[in-house]
Amino acid sequence: MIINETQTINKALKSAHAIGSKLNTSILFLDSQGNNNYAYKKLDNKKLKLIKFDQETSIKSKKSPNKWHLYTQWDLRDSWQLLKQVFHQSGFFVFLIFISKVMIELGQLLDNIIQCFQGKTDIIYLPSPSEWLIPNWNGTNTVELLFIIGFVIYQTFHISLVKHIYLNQNYIKFAINNKIITKLKMQDVKLTLFFSHPFPEIVILSSEKAIIINQFNPKIGQELLVSINQGIDFFQNK
Repeated sequence: MIINETQTINKALKSAHAIGSKLNTSILFLDSQGNNNYAYKKLDNKKLKLIKFDQETSIKSKKSPNKWHLYTQWDLRDSWQLLKQVFHQSGFFVFLIFISKVMIELGQLLDNIIQCFQGKTDIIYLPSPSEWLIPNWNGTNTVELLFIIGFVIYQTFHISLVKHIYLNQNYIKFAINNKIITKLKMQDVKLTLFFSHPFPEIVILSSEKAIIINQFNPKIGQELLVSINQGIDFFQNK
C-alpha cells in the first residue's frame, strides 16, 4: 500500500517519521546502512572504526584541526567495478537490441509453421543460432547501439569524476571536481545513510536539505560513510 510519494528525500523522511510516530513503530530505509535508527543494516564499527588512508584505497584525506578534506581518487583497480556498474545500467538497452531480433525470428518461424499447416508451403525453415542472436543492423538498431555507446561514455565520465567532501566547524560541503554542489550547516546535520541498491548512494540529511553523493565505486561506500561520520562527529563535538 502506497501511503505517500515524493522525490524529495527530506519530505520522504518527514512523512516516514510522522507515520512511524502515529503507528508507534520504527521506520527503516530498505537497503540502507548507517549508525542511526533509520538504517536497515548497522555498520560494523569494529571492522570500520579505524580507516587508514594510503595508496591502497581510492579514498584520500587531508586533515587539520580546523578542516577535513575527503575525496575519491580514481584508480585502475576500480575499472572492473566501473564497467560492471555502467553495463548494469545500460544492459536493458543491449537486451532490447538482441530480444528484438529473437522476436522477429520467432515470428517468422511461427508464420512459416502456420503456412505449412494451411498447405501454403511444404518447407519449414529453421534459422541457425547465429541468425537468432545477431541483430539486423538497420537504422533503428544502429541508433540504439550509438545511444548505448554514448550512455556508457557519459556514465563512465560521471562515475570517474573526483568527489570532494569538505568539513569544518561551520559547514559540510560536497563538490564534484572544483564545483560546489551542496552545502549544509554542520550543526544541522541529523543523519547519514549509505544505500547500496539499486545504485550506490550516500545521503547526508539536515532538517531542510540533503547532500546526495552518487556515481562512485560501491566498494568504498561503507568506508566513505564512516569517514564522513568521523568528520561530522569531530566538528559537531568540537
